[in-house]
Amino acid sequence: HIGHAMNYTISDVKARFKRQQGFESYHPMGWDAFGLPAENYAIKAGVSPQESMATIIPAYHKQYKAMGWSNDWEKEIATHLPQYYKWTQWIFSQMYKHGLAYQDSRLQWWCEIDKTVLANEQIVDGKCWRHDGPGDPLVQKKEVKQWFFKITDYADELLEAIDDLDWTESVKLAQKNWIGRSEGAEINWRVCDKQGTEEDLSFETFTTRKDTVPGVTFIAVAPESPLLDSLTSEDQKDNVDKYRKDATHLSDLQRQEDRSKTGGFTGKYAKSPFNGAIVPIYVANYVLGGYGTGVVMGMGGHDLRDREFSLKHDLPNILTTEVPKEYEDLHGLKIWSGEGKQINSGAPYDGLSNKEAGERIFSELKQEDLAKEQVNYK
Repeated sequence: HIGHAMNYTISDVKARFKRQQGFESYHPMGWDAFGLPAENYAIKAGVSPQESMATIIPAYHKQYKAMGWSNDWEKEIATHLPQYYKWTQWIFSQMYKHGLAYQDSRLQWWCEIDKTVLANEQIVDGKCWRHDGPGDPLVQKKEVKQWFFKITDYADELLEAIDDLDWTESVKLAQKNWIGRSEGAEINWRVCDKQGTEEDLSFETFTTRKDTVPGVTFIAVAPESPLLDSLTSEDQKDNVDKYRKDATHLSDLQRQEDRSKTGGFTGKYAKSPFNGAIVPIYVANYVLGGYGTGVVMGMGGHDLRDREFSLKHDLPNILTTEVPKEYEDLHGLKIWSGEGKQINSGAPYDGLSNKEAGERIFSELKQEDLAKEQVNYK
């Protein structure tokens, strides 16, 4: 098995190297009977994982020993044996009792061949990494009922512990970005038509820049957002459905890195809770449904992705912070996201620092029950 030959040669080199430096080296071996390859093999063979593993493991023993790896065969585990899985079951039952394991339905990437969910990293050019040949089907987003662990309950604790870990700075930064804690505000918007006549419908957007609310020129909704149907007019339904279907072939990472900033008008508008401005609502694949509310304020004045989108779709950009001269071109991609004097926001906000103006704007909206403080995690 070439994958095993690659992986375990690396660990063997490391184990031997440390041993020659005088360290004791722990180099065990284990078998994951419930991993996807083993499980699919058992299904294909029409036997239980216990039966299939009973034939596979002895063959692997022979292969691994032929490779000459320095494994300690007294330290061997296999996940299909009761003395192992009784502990995974015990851990699960403890988490369930304490409210840390729960069931929910979520959209997930789905491989129709393996009948399994996939991580973003397991998608290659829109196909499952195990089935990426010319004749293999594209993966689809499918709503799947599954179990979740509430690691978000420990997000702050995990974040605070990172700096003291004996890890490289690049790995620490990756961990911080993975948790992705951001403090901001949820702002309430009313849905309306082009003339400002309101519907009995509202939605929230999450922002870390309260000072930019006066400069919003559009709203962008994630293709997978459950709100999208209600934010789409009847005459735009077919276009939005087609866009949503096309967007599901891209991973979250591809969507964030895509500079083309595709999207489509939903046919509806939103009324700004700050100044009553009427702004169009778009569906856009650079917005991710799993972060915040899955709906964002389009503020091309001070956000690069929003600027790219607004230029692509001929939408205006408004600065709410006074910027250095080289950042004044609203048709370019030089974005000022730093501090400065508040502008284009009216009294009493213009002239304040953008940070103070943002807090005042938020305070006013909060008093009217149109905003609340919010902490989000990726």
